[in-house]
Amino acid sequence: MASKPIFVFDNPRTRSHLFWRWIGTHPDLRTEYHPYLLAAHLGPENFYRDIRCSPQRREVIEKYGVTDVPDTFNSATQDLQKAVNRASNQRLFVSDHCHRLVKRDLLFSVIRSERQPQDAPSNPTLIPDSLLLKFDPIILIRHPIFTIPSFYKQMTRFNLCFESDGEDMRLQTTLQYAWLIFEYLREATGRPPIVVDGDDIVWRAGEVKEGVCAALGLDAAGVQDSWGPTPVEERPTNQYVWEFTKVAHESTGIERVPSKPAVPSIDEAFEGWRKEYGGEVAGHLRSLVEAEMAHYDYLKQFKI
Repeated sequence: MASKPIFVFDNPRTRSHLFWRWIGTHPDLRTEYHPYLLAAHLGPENFYRDIRCSPQRREVIEKYGVTDVPDTFNSATQDLQKAVNRASNQRLFVSDHCHRLVKRDLLFSVIRSERQPQDAPSNPTLIPDSLLLKFDPIILIRHPIFTIPSFYKQMTRFNLCFESDGEDMRLQTTLQYAWLIFEYLREATGRPPIVVDGDDIVWRAGEVKEGVCAALGLDAAGVQDSWGPTPVEERPTNQYVWEFTKVAHESTGIERVPSKPAVPSIDEAFEGWRKEYGGEVAGHLRSLVEAEMAHYDYLKQFKI
């Protein structure tokens, strides 16, 4: 187990940047960040081509989604395989969002069906078993009442007609893909993947560090709570990638406020969203949060 590469399956706004930078400080690890980002968002197979959305949103997608990025899911997988095969005395430490990794038919059937998947009988990802099962997997989650409105706020700041009830909102915030990956890997490997709650990185950092490192066969003393920003010459050159990853590259450590904020009730959260965005958007956010709670509560049972 000690030589296996590591893959973190996460969602936007789960403190995924922070977790990657934090665990990635370990001297026994070499990091690879979001290997499927370009293929999923900007390449010729990007998921935006197939989402259902308003004419206004479609116009924006057509305007900004046409790029000369050649990355495909196959080329991203080949590059990941090369990274795994590369001779090194360090273990590869990879992270990416679940929605970028699942098979295209599953990506849309999950969010378009009222019936929830009951099991994960086969590999739900685009990564073949011959590569996927080489990894020690980690599933990163966070309470939907925080992730969903945070993602909506992040996306609306770009003024791209992003819709609170749009398919690209749902597929980038649902925990169903994480659940399917978790169930498949548990069945395929005979043991559950490591599960980490993103808020515990801030409030239970010591316990999480010890637990993650013990599960991975790493010395916890190698993980540092502070680090330097990514050197300029090592930062992404693609502007789109930079906008979505600059928080990770500019971060310098785990920052804590004096006290842990309480999880608000859904009624309290709704009232705050209503004041900020109006009743229609607040209603969409509430529905999304309520739909994800069963998946979050299930995965939370397994967290470190």
